[in-house]
Amino acid sequence: ISILEMFHSVLRSMDDSNDDVKHIRGSVMKMVGIQEMNELSSKCQKMKQKLALLPRLAESLSTRMVSKPDGNVSENDWDVYLETLLVQGKKDEALKVLETIECTPMLMDGSDKSLTGVIPLIDDENTIETHVGSILPYTQRKKLQRIASLSLEMSRHEQAEVCYRELLGCFPDQWTYWLGLVDACITGEQDMEEGWNRC
Repeated sequence: ISILEMFHSVLRSMDDSNDDVKHIRGSVMKMVGIQEMNELSSKCQKMKQKLALLPRLAESLSTRMVSKPDGNVSENDWDVYLETLLVQGKKDEALKVLETIECTPMLMDGSDKSLTGVIPLIDDENTIETHVGSILPYTQRKKLQRIASLSLEMSRHEQAEVCYRELLGCFPDQWTYWLGLVDACITGEQDMEEGWNRC
């Protein structure tokens, strides 16, 4: 749309007597499917209106995917839903959704038997062949990563720090978690030295 608007403003300002300009103008009009150059701005407005509906439609459809009655929502389904919220600028809502996602534990040592309900049971080959989409649930690691990065974007440094500390407790060699922790501590503190001490 922005390219078409740019064409419209450039071609409108150019001299009609030039054959190259006439050819370009004719090609753009043919490509867009209009008869007159004046129709281009109204065509752009209609396209903008249609594009504005797409994120809301995607959110509506993805809400249905994550609201399955059986509760077997895959990682991909959650990612699609979260992205539709983020595209619309609904960061608070996305953060709330992230916090409610039931996921697999960070480390599966078998000590917590209550968490086994989150992990899908694969009976046989038929389970995989008949299941539509991904069968993998959301992981605690990915959940914490997204909460931490989204919290940093929203200047919720304390929440980001808590997530990065939990991630580093299980994955101390992950350099990006250290960078995130430093960013959360330093940016969140008025006194930089105090932030470094908290790291």
